[in-house]
Amino acid sequence: MPPLPELLAPAGDRASLLAAIKNGANAVYLGASAFNARQKAANFDEDQLAQAIDLAHQHAVRVYLTLNTLIADDELAEACSLAARVYAAGIDAIIIQDAGLIRLLRQNLPDLPLYASTQMTIADAAGIAQAVRLGLRRVILARELSIEEISRLSEQASHNGLETEVFIHGALCVCLSGQCLFSSLNGGRSGNRGACAQPCRLAYRLSGAAGRTAANTTPYPWLSPHDLALFAALPALRQAGVASLKIEGRMRGEAYVGQVVSVYRDLLDAPAGSITPERLLQAQRHLLLAFNRGSSFTDRYLTGKNTPDFLSGAYTGSHGVYLGEIIALDSRQGFIRVILPADYPADQIPARGDILSVRRPNAESETASAPIGTMELRGRVITVRGFHPDVIKRLREGDPVYRMSDRLFEQQVDKADRGKTDLRLDIAQNPAGTIILTAAVVNGPQAGMKLTAEEPAQTVEPLDPERVGQQLAKTGQTPFHVLTLDVKPPIPLTISALNDLRRRLLQHLAGDIAGRCRRVPPLIPPVAAAATAAAGAPGVSLPRQPEQKNGEAKVNAYFYTLPDDPAELPCGADRYYLPILALTEANAALYSRAIAAQEPDSEVFAILPAALFGAQQEVLTPLLAALPDLGFNGICSVKSGPDIWRGFRIPTPQCSWVLDTGANIYNSSALLDACRQGAAGVCPAVELPAGRLNDLFRREYPDPAEWPTPVGFEVPIYGHLRIMTSAFCPIGQNLPGCRRCHRQTPDQTQPDPGSVYNLEDRHKKAFPLITHPRFCYSEILQHELLCNPFGLQSLQHESNQPAPFQLQARLYFHQETARECRSLISACRLALKTADEQSAPLTAGQRRQNAESFIDTAAAAARRLNRPVRQENP
Repeated sequence: MPPLPELLAPAGDRASLLAAIKNGANAVYLGASAFNARQKAANFDEDQLAQAIDLAHQHAVRVYLTLNTLIADDELAEACSLAARVYAAGIDAIIIQDAGLIRLLRQNLPDLPLYASTQMTIADAAGIAQAVRLGLRRVILARELSIEEISRLSEQASHNGLETEVFIHGALCVCLSGQCLFSSLNGGRSGNRGACAQPCRLAYRLSGAAGRTAANTTPYPWLSPHDLALFAALPALRQAGVASLKIEGRMRGEAYVGQVVSVYRDLLDAPAGSITPERLLQAQRHLLLAFNRGSSFTDRYLTGKNTPDFLSGAYTGSHGVYLGEIIALDSRQGFIRVILPADYPADQIPARGDILSVRRPNAESETASAPIGTMELRGRVITVRGFHPDVIKRLREGDPVYRMSDRLFEQQVDKADRGKTDLRLDIAQNPAGTIILTAAVVNGPQAGMKLTAEEPAQTVEPLDPERVGQQLAKTGQTPFHVLTLDVKPPIPLTISALNDLRRRLLQHLAGDIAGRCRRVPPLIPPVAAAATAAAGAPGVSLPRQPEQKNGEAKVNAYFYTLPDDPAELPCGADRYYLPILALTEANAALYSRAIAAQEPDSEVFAILPAALFGAQQEVLTPLLAALPDLGFNGICSVKSGPDIWRGFRIPTPQCSWVLDTGANIYNSSALLDACRQGAAGVCPAVELPAGRLNDLFRREYPDPAEWPTPVGFEVPIYGHLRIMTSAFCPIGQNLPGCRRCHRQTPDQTQPDPGSVYNLEDRHKKAFPLITHPRFCYSEILQHELLCNPFGLQSLQHESNQPAPFQLQARLYFHQETARECRSLISACRLALKTADEQSAPLTAGQRRQNAESFIDTAAAAARRLNRPVRQENP
């Protein structure tokens, strides 16, 4: 078997940190007060962070800092400074998302391990290749992977000197991590910036061509899965070569952290063959009581068991374990009587102090809850006292009752003392008559270090070796545990002198472990210069395209779905983005030829999903390699083209690549990295505010003429923005043999035959839901249509210096007709004109008039589509 994986626990505050340590975590991850994806957690200020690092290291526990949000240019200096300070404090690694910040930290802190956050959407071979290029040490894999895919990626990572980390327990997002804009575009709270409002947990009405009747009238949390729990798969994950097993939950309290860590520690340490079904059932009960959504857990992605119980249901809070239903109650005498199910386990009867919750079916909130004061069991009926009489009056016979806690297990977890640094102690008298006590550290970040303490031999009767061992093993409340002990008599000391020798050694050892983990503070150069420093060898070199004429902007069309008739696709765009999920070798050439026949100067690019996993990889990798032969000029993806070619072992095709919005380019360092890798274009993160976007476009970059190819700077100007990408389909829930979302198509040359649906929220906002039947894959679009011509006009005209980019407009098309697409492209070109036919510059009034003409064209399309328009202020 491979080595036992690291058990990695969340630490949202000091109490959770202590709970993780006491119950046997090998490592913890925590956040500072800024730049982490759980801004609502208590987190640690700088002094608390240094103390937490020292404390964990003394207990043989590694500490990882989550610096895993997108970082803007005006924040890079503070982010780098924070990294330098925690580097000096002894942090073991930094978990990171932002490619620009990775670049800077690799340059300035080359020996600090950096781990790829799950927000980097690493779920395929291209993601591993990207991590290798960026110089990362570990990748946190996406939660959507099967055990076979995890094994394959772990092998690839290991071959390249990387480790893999996998989430094994906790909240499960329905969207691929790093690809969700739902909260950001609907409330301004960005998940990529650490402030997600979790709109996915709310109820939505599902409607569409084949929508379920009940779903059309009854709101349901179609995007809220059960929590993840992989306790039964630990041997398989170990066999797959996973280095670290991660528990989610920095927003949870110390009780949750302690209980979950305790359960997984027990299972990991259990001898081979000792994990019985009964033991797994007991583990599941403990985990359910710690926290769960919807009464059970899921392991759907890992095991491929696509059962219909993936979603958590109407009640999305902690569900507890069903206890029974009320059969009698009396508010004057202050009791309720609950009858247990016939199969209720006898060893799971609640006790005094356990919390009970009463909730009615399909309720979004509980009716009442209270701890048990007293309890009497007769047969299958328990009589419980503890609810206030006024609360009992609100209850009724037949109400379901749930057990929410296990006080006895909580007490056991609270008293745990597993987190220790193991020592080998040796004690002997040297020829000079001095007693030497030596400690060798066995585990933790300073494994192998040794320390000695001395005490002059006394003129007393030597201690019995067994008594010496007993005294030296008394480590008490220190961070240490004596694993082995070698006593070489004689030891002529009093008991008090021996105890003092032990105390001095352990005290000095604790200080030395913390001290040796610290580093010399580095000197970080000014970030303004660092952000534009050399980034290493560029990627694939392609023939340079013609330079863009001054002020002109290209207009590109991005299609989520394709018309059945390829002849309806050309609409006057300079570049066409077509979804590879809708393409096959049978139809790809038809669409590219239809464009080439009418617009021979236009380019055709294929849009790749955020990750290729499951059936996608098997089906789409050959198609990806064949794209140049099918008439395509390039690809649009969230990974760089060189990483994709290397990852999937595709001979480098002579085609271009564009970084899509899901690459989350948020600062100039990340943008520069893409340029030097050979990107033909970059569409920065759509979450960038207008001011920061303008700064990103207009700032100085070193040696643009030496970039492998001129780079387009692409800005969305019209259409639905994608807010979710998911391996889960709400229509048929990925059930085997499902054809709910299929529409009838004449032949195999037709594009992906998914029907059109909407998810409608409580405010009547209808979010388009796109299904991809070939892969049971779905995308959710923003409910409103973006309309922002003034933003691009400002990039064209508000600076005196030319930008080093080709400015490009992007229009997203979903259900627009061919005529509407042509009208929008034409109106966009007019809005972005900078001069009249005589090359005289347009006045501000003329530019505004052209922009308003585009807005009118967009509004006409929106009225037909019955969609609101989000217009940016001029």
